[in-house]
Amino acid sequence: MLDMLRRGVVTAAAALSVALIPSPSGAVLIPTTDYNALFQTTIGGAVTGVVTNTIVGPGESLGTLSGQVFMSAGTYTYVLTVTPSVHNISLFGTGFAAAGFDPLIHKAGYNVAQAFSAFTAANQVTIAARAGNPLDVIFNNSSDQHIQWRSPENDETGEITPWGIGTDHPVTFFWQSAYGPGLATFDIHNLINSVPGSAANWAPSPPPVLPEPSTLLLLGSGLAVVGVLGWRRKKR
Repeated sequence: MLDMLRRGVVTAAAALSVALIPSPSGAVLIPTTDYNALFQTTIGGAVTGVVTNTIVGPGESLGTLSGQVFMSAGTYTYVLTVTPSVHNISLFGTGFAAAGFDPLIHKAGYNVAQAFSAFTAANQVTIAARAGNPLDVIFNNSSDQHIQWRSPENDETGEITPWGIGTDHPVTFFWQSAYGPGLATFDIHNLINSVPGSAANWAPSPPPVLPEPSTLLLLGSGLAVVGVLGWRRKKR
């Protein structure tokens, strides 16, 4: 698995238009936890190495995505750092259902200081006046169950305020799950030219679904019948 990740496994993300950035129906705003504050408590020990892959867009690189997983008391914390190589990134999110994430139990957030510094000075004034967090954390709990970290809308214009103004401004994101790590694809979106990108990294891998006892009983009964019929044919 680690070898696959190190080879830079990437999957093309579906095109995501700027119009889709606002919260979809059924999405909820998650209370933001500062990554620094989380680390000051504990996220446990590392259970994977650090994996870094290129965020691949159509015909260009949007930067890199680095990830590592920690575990404490059965809770896995997925820590992912986006380092943009383009300007005005507006959205980062899971390109998959956030398996094992329960917004009533688990935390999600980012490094608030990093995120704030990634905005231009003018946008920092807008964010300060908004008296909110630099980024919104959204969980779509209805259908796709994705988690998204997106730029807030300007209260006056309704436009998305872009962040990620260059490679000197990486931002660390995190979320938690009851499941250990596997492989999945994360999406990133560039506001200016609507370029979607994706990169593979650590993500929860749900345990395999085991058959119910009744299913096993039916299967066993079926095999027994087949065995008896075979024995009768052989006896004849």
